[in-house]
Order: sequence, then structure tokens, then C-alpha cells
Amino acid sequence: MSRTAPARRLAAALVAALSLVACRPTGPAATTGATGEPPTPPPPFAGGIDRASPEEVLRYARSLQFDDRAGAGDRQRLMLGTCPADCRYGPLARIEPQVGAHALADSGVASGRIVARLVNEDDQPYPKLFLEARDTTYLWVDSTDGAWRARFISTRAGGKVRPAKLTREYHPERTRRWLQAVARWDWREADEQAWVTCGEGCCKTDP
Repeated sequence: MSRTAPARRLAAALVAALSLVACRPTGPAATTGATGEPPTPPPPFAGGIDRASPEEVLRYARSLQFDDRAGAGDRQRLMLGTCPADCRYGPLARIEPQVGAHALADSGVASGRIVARLVNEDDQPYPKLFLEARDTTYLWVDSTDGAWRARFISTRAGGKVRPAKLTREYHPERTRRWLQAVARWDWREADEQAWVTCGEGCCKTDP
């Protein structure tokens, strides 16, 4: 047996464990994550994303750190068309969490934060997620008038913002936090969505 086999089995088990966590926070409750990252810093502009200029939003997005390690994010070809009748492989894209998104308090998420970035590695655009060819789109989440919402911010489109549907799941029965920030492409019956840890819950965005 190869000496690397046990290590490969361990890596596979760790990835499986992350997927099984789904939207159930784990780890010690604290103001930082178990790996020591501080919560995502607030934007330097006042009034939220609606009042900021595209340049200000992009400057803030580029100042943040995103986790590109294997297992923290996800990488796959995104779906084009409509399943099951007419769907096919589209561009290859990554989703990477902002390293402090799991350590945010709910109030921090509600006031507005960038919690992930989406990277199109292909020459083919993906309009569903506001991704131009070879583009990086940032995912912003906030709460306005008591309603959670998401915004996609395209780099190649000069920082333009497009709204997206957001589902935020929160589990008040749990008092423990995520161990680290995680992001995934999450498949549903007919399409996929972006899934990311955000504060004490998780955020799911639909195109």
C-alpha cells in the first residue's frame, strides 16, 4: 500500500466532514474563529453599499483576504441552461470565503460585509452570477429594513453592483460558532447557488 494512502483518506474524511456540517455552526464561541482570524472588517465608507461609489467598493473588496486553500472554497464548472431538459457545462469558476466571515456577529453581517469572492477562470462569461470572462465578483451581504439581501460586485464591470436573492439560515438553538470560513457551490434541483458561512449562520445566494 502506498505511504500516501492514509494521508489521502484523512484528507477525504476532512472534506466530507466539512460538507456534513452544512449550516450547523461548530467550534468555540468567541469574537475570533478557532484558527484566529478576526471578523471581516467593516467598509471604510459610510451609508452602506448603496451610497458608495464603485471605486470605493472595489477598493474595500481588494483590501480583504480570501481563503484559497483546498477545502476552504470550491472549484467546478458552472451550469448553463435549465436542468434537466437543457443544461450543459459552463465556465470553470472558484468560490472562496473571506477569512473572517465566520467570526462575524449578526450585527456585523447586517451592517454590510463582503463574505466571499467568485473567480471566473474561463473566457466564457457567466451572467447568472454577474461574472464577466476572467472576472472576479465579490459577494456583499447586509440587512435593510429587516430583510436580508445580497449584491454581486463585478471587477471587470468597474465595480457595478447587481442584486441577488439571498437566503440566510440561522440556528438559535446553537451557541457555538464555525471553526473557519467555508464557501461552496451548492446544487439544487435545477440550478446551483453560492453558499458561504456568514456570522452565526450561513448565506445562500440565487442567481
